[in-house]
Amino acid sequence: MKVHHISPDTNEDRVMTTQDKKALQLESGSVYKHTRPTFPKQNVEWTGSSWPEAKAREAAPNSLANTWFTSPTTTLPPPDHVGAYQNNRPVVPKENAERKAWIVGGGIAGFKGENIVILEDENFVGGAFDAFGDAKEGYRARGGRELTWNHQNLWDMFSTIPSPELPGYSLLDEFRFTNDYAQSYSKARLLHQKGKILDFSTFNLNPEQRKRFTELEMMPIEKAYSLSIGDFFDETFFQTNFWLFWKTQFGFGEEKHQSLLQLKLYMHRFPEGLPGMNNLSCMKSSKYNQNDNWVSPIWKHLSEQGGSIQCQTLVEEIVFKKDKCAEGETLTATSLKLKRNGKSEEISLSEKDVVFATTGSHVAGTA
Repeated sequence: MKVHHISPDTNEDRVMTTQDKKALQLESGSVYKHTRPTFPKQNVEWTGSSWPEAKAREAAPNSLANTWFTSPTTTLPPPDHVGAYQNNRPVVPKENAERKAWIVGGGIAGFKGENIVILEDENFVGGAFDAFGDAKEGYRARGGRELTWNHQNLWDMFSTIPSPELPGYSLLDEFRFTNDYAQSYSKARLLHQKGKILDFSTFNLNPEQRKRFTELEMMPIEKAYSLSIGDFFDETFFQTNFWLFWKTQFGFGEEKHQSLLQLKLYMHRFPEGLPGMNNLSCMKSSKYNQNDNWVSPIWKHLSEQGGSIQCQTLVEEIVFKKDKCAEGETLTATSLKLKRNGKSEEISLSEKDVVFATTGSHVAGTA
């Protein structure tokens, strides 16, 4: 049997020689033991002749307060952990057999097919993913979504939807093929003076502007509620490459009165996109428009599973009842008041039903 020895000094992995074996003190009947690594001197605390143990550094106060531990009510890994271990299928609650999901808005969403009812005010499916028309009547495309590799719920759903163009593959597979073999990379990110390429190699942010970004990152959300971007940054910020990159990628307007909170939330959601913002290498794109590529296949699959989308149905009110509990009061939806084709209706909800309602939209109030 060959025994490998890893040297603590050179980190070299080699087959032990007879001389190596004799150099080690062996216990009767035991397997050859690896030598212990050398600990950094500043972290070593010796106790008699025992092996050195790492000396724990003093932790900051409450540094573990928000750490996710295994307990009677939680398990590891935490819900936001990324890895293959999370690719399992969870246990389906027993109530789902009788539970219905009422989804207000026809964007991307999901539940068990025959128990899904989507209520959509428009006469088409897709919500903010709308994209249709022709050269004669004109086209309609009010928005698109910025996507990154860590949209866990979305990619998990995409992995279950068949690709319409690649039999045997999923929407996730198709999306990966598109972006792995046709990566986004712009050689002319910014143009000026009638088509001349503007230097887009840097953000052009000065030290004070970078400091302000750090302050914005750490700012409590409630403090940003009533502030505009112009309230927080001076006039020079709007002359930087960063602002040109940002407003063209995320659809921010020219005006300085754009919401500071929106800027902050986008910063938190897309931090990994900052290094590639100047050349659009951070972008992940669908092969076609997002309605044809995503919404149509999802709607087709949902329909085949018994799902229902009721268009021209406007939900005007969600009726709640109040209940008292140990934590205070809870609100439970009991019915949906809606207007279908101009006529008022009310749908009663069972205690097992769930309602998913979008209270705001990127395209609310648009033509």
